[in-house]
Amino acid sequence: MKKIFFILPELATGGVEKNVLNFSNYVSNLDFKISIIYQRSADSSFQKKFNSNISFIKIKNVRLLKQIFQYRKVIKEHKPDLVINSMLFVHFVLILSNLLLPKKAKIFLRIETNLKQDIVHKNKSLEKILFMLFGKIFIRLSDRVICSSKELYKNIREGYFKNTSNKLFLNYNPIIKSHHIPQFNYMPGHKFFNGQNKVFIAVGRLNTEKGFAELIELFSKIITQTNLTGTKLLIIGEGGLYKSLRESINRFSMQEFIDIIKFNDDFERYLFFSHAFICNSVYEGFNNNIVHALNMGLAVISKDCDFGPREILKNKEYGLLVENNKQMKEEILHQSEKDKIFNMSAFKRSLDFSVKSSSQNFLKIIDEC
Repeated sequence: MKKIFFILPELATGGVEKNVLNFSNYVSNLDFKISIIYQRSADSSFQKKFNSNISFIKIKNVRLLKQIFQYRKVIKEHKPDLVINSMLFVHFVLILSNLLLPKKAKIFLRIETNLKQDIVHKNKSLEKILFMLFGKIFIRLSDRVICSSKELYKNIREGYFKNTSNKLFLNYNPIIKSHHIPQFNYMPGHKFFNGQNKVFIAVGRLNTEKGFAELIELFSKIITQTNLTGTKLLIIGEGGLYKSLRESINRFSMQEFIDIIKFNDDFERYLFFSHAFICNSVYEGFNNNIVHALNMGLAVISKDCDFGPREILKNKEYGLLVENNKQMKEEILHQSEKDKIFNMSAFKRSLDFSVKSSSQNFLKIIDEC
């Protein structure tokens, strides 16, 4: 039985974490032993969503360099055949840990974001320098590098592999579990859903790259400049910007029109009864929530950022792509004038990103390594 370890620094509800959850649950009933290595648990209920035959190994929450010895100890003791990780600097640590062992595990790096943009926006100066000096070396030392979108694959190939891309693979995120048309008998309990309002919805971590601050400001201008009192914006997400985003809503006096709620397991019901989905991201690697919105038959308006939305929506075939705030405002206004319908073609497009097809393709990549 092949042992596979997934690295999740934090057990929490996010895109990377859900991808690991869906893949792990799919393959754990096959001839694989799955373990999740983690440091922190931000959501006690998240672990319960994994199949009971999946094990969890907690390591100390220490600084990055000290993690070398933590991971070395775990790999030496449990002897996994394969370790899969999506965090770049954790990947550096894993490679170094593995080099210190006589029997080495295979190391897979899953790239699920626009790597260069992520480094620029998120990391400290020292980490940016480390990436500039050693990023290409450590990425190439991976046994496999798996990208979540075609555009991301092309970007990584040109930047890090060029003509030596035998280690580089494309595999879409495992997102959609059911092929059945969704049905919900009642609306969410939130005040915006009253059968009359037109609710625009956005979902994601409350980080700068998701563009929620700009979206709140834009939506506030729409409300103050028009008579669309029945038009609302609901953001579902958690993260470091919650307090500042809530302050922005109060500053613009938009409490009646804009709200933020936490992630919840019933978020698809919120999507289903919403009028349209908005993605205002500065950059992406894919964007699972656009796929969830399509699966709920929802109209989608997305910033045409690198990478993911353009590919998922097939250049406006399954949703709208905008270049700037002016176009975003125009499309929100235009969409607010339309009646809500279930978009069957959007639903069918979402099935291209099923848990089954993604997991089976991932297994082929594993088998060939």
